Amino acid sequence: MRLLFVLARVNLPATSGDTVRHVALLRAARRVADRLDVVTLPHGDLDPAAPAGAAGDLVDDLVVVGEPMERYLRAPAERARSVLGRPYHDAVGRSGPLRRAVAARLAAHEYDAVVAGQLYVVSAVPAQWRSRTVFDTHNVETERTASFLALRGGPFRLAAPSVVAGVRRLERGAVRSSAVTIACSDHDAAQLRAMAPGADVRVVPNGADLPATPKEQRPDGRTALLLASLSSSANVDSLVHLVDDVLPNLPPDVVVQVAGSGAGRDAEAVLARAGGRVTFLGEVPDAREAMRQADVLLVPLRVGSGTRVKVLEAFALGLPVVATPKAVEGLPVRAGTHAAVAADPRAFAGHVVRLLDSVQARREMADAARELVGRTASWDAVTPAFVASLQDAAGR
Repeated sequence: MRLLFVLARVNLPATSGDTVRHVALLRAARRVADRLDVVTLPHGDLDPAAPAGAAGDLVDDLVVVGEPMERYLRAPAERARSVLGRPYHDAVGRSGPLRRAVAARLAAHEYDAVVAGQLYVVSAVPAQWRSRTVFDTHNVETERTASFLALRGGPFRLAAPSVVAGVRRLERGAVRSSAVTIACSDHDAAQLRAMAPGADVRVVPNGADLPATPKEQRPDGRTALLLASLSSSANVDSLVHLVDDVLPNLPPDVVVQVAGSGAGRDAEAVLARAGGRVTFLGEVPDAREAMRQADVLLVPLRVGSGTRVKVLEAFALGLPVVATPKAVEGLPVRAGTHAAVAADPRAFAGHVVRLLDSVQARREMADAARELVGRTASWDAVTPAFVASLQDAAGR
């Protein structure tokens, strides 16, 4: 089987949830592919030439073209076009360098199927190839966009109807035209099926690799970590929620750290408000090592869709998680057993303090969460469904 992946962000090294998922799916595809190529936009924080050498034996050819996706997400002109009904997701996919690179690969090789990773890049796949395309959604972008604009209020709320309508048209069209659409959870799949009745929508959950040795629970540990890609508007909002709402309810001896790539002006302004109460680590070279050095992971997500890879990775590592309900949506999580869950910021902070005060509580939660990943969410368990989707798309 010959496969072409079209991605919105170069996936090696994997530094965010979307790139971790891409790597896992590429590994699964490699097992059945005679040829496996990738065309992708660059990562905003990396040298575009650097990842090519890191691809190793994972792909046969890696083509990095154009400008980082964040250019489109932050460009005032593209935001204005979104208000007029053309979402910036479409602008990413229709960028000239990406479309030309995809067209050149399709002309040069007889691929059996194409994988479009996220709504951002679907427009780069020519219409005649959609019947052999697997659309890996990652999120329901219509829901994510609507919830974000509603939370922001003011002029954002006024613009919401036309912006959301544009995203819905694009997303519905992508689901209808693709051979197979993949969602990360049953929750997301139900929304996509309602949006495009009759479309072939399947679930390939997010997963995590289970380390042989879990992290050690430190009896005197007081470090709480927020780990997120700060180029994402949803993650910037999580940072706002942490700094403005949760932090005032935490005692001063709790060490709050924030680690993440792509911090723009919005994220920098929020961090400045926190002053000395928050230590910003920037982009860490190894997210798993950063989690090993923490005592709880904070996931104060209020908007978004899909499921959080970092939650599953924390579970696999044995790092207790304090999360909002949105952060564990779509995951088989039992609140109080696998994670501490609260929407109210005072209750959220209370969970953080309770876990930091009791090493036994951390051990019990970490053990239960680790067992959950091993039983339901290892990448080896979830990726066979992705391979079946590739084979079905190629057969069509």
